[in-house]
Amino acid sequence: MTLSKAIFLLFFLFYSTQVFSSQTNVSTTHIEKKDKPFTLEFVITSQMNKNQRKRHKIDGVISKFDTSLLYSLTENDELRLFASTMFKLIEDNQNPVTIDLVEGMYRRKNIFTEKSNGFDMDLELKSYYLTDRVAAKRYSFNGAFIPQLVFSKNLTSSLSLSAKIRHNFYYRSNGNDSTAKGETRLYLTPTYMFSHKLFLNAMFTFRHYMRVGKSHHRPEVSDRLRFTPSIMAVVSKNVLVEGYLESYLMESHDGHLFSPDLLKSTTIGVSAYITAFNF
Repeated sequence: MTLSKAIFLLFFLFYSTQVFSSQTNVSTTHIEKKDKPFTLEFVITSQMNKNQRKRHKIDGVISKFDTSLLYSLTENDELRLFASTMFKLIEDNQNPVTIDLVEGMYRRKNIFTEKSNGFDMDLELKSYYLTDRVAAKRYSFNGAFIPQLVFSKNLTSSLSLSAKIRHNFYYRSNGNDSTAKGETRLYLTPTYMFSHKLFLNAMFTFRHYMRVGKSHHRPEVSDRLRFTPSIMAVVSKNVLVEGYLESYLMESHDGHLFSPDLLKSTTIGVSAYITAFNF
């Protein structure tokens, strides 16, 4: 059994167990829907772009406008429709504005809770489709199915830890050696709360990327470790802003323990998280 199939089977068996165990308490547990089950959210991100082929020269800015429409089925079950639009204001780019992808997601919350189990855990099942056909042709896949587990725990009154584990099952459009076969990601984010309105994050992202085969320019398997420290501030009840740095600490195929271009490749970005309204 391959690693990707084993991960999927683990997710499926675990989730099935939780669903059946929760259904045994249906007669004694009353789950109510929210008074306003719909939520509309926006995320606006802008980040400098550095061209690796030109020794990490800054050649423009890439911005994203993400839209999420969420619907609460029950207190612990949620659906999300997501779309991402890219604005690439960089040199030699022929398509400055593209609708990048659309995605559907089901989320099961509170499978484990910190009160009962010592930590919180949610399950997310996502499927996205690349609407940017130029990108889909370049990547040789049309989208992916992504099961993801989300963990969180409060360590102290000011310090918390969150983690995610996910695997991408790509909808491949061909079997070329350079085509993505699968991808596993691990996210680890400690968060320190200075106050109720100011936070410090340090996100580590490990990516294990697998291709169909080894090509001339790309290895069959590669690993990357990305580091993204950020400061987040609550502006109002519905608005959160973030300033961040992003760099690659390690890349398995460059022959170095730490990336020699760590500082050169570091980029700066800002984000705004907006809850438009509930209805």
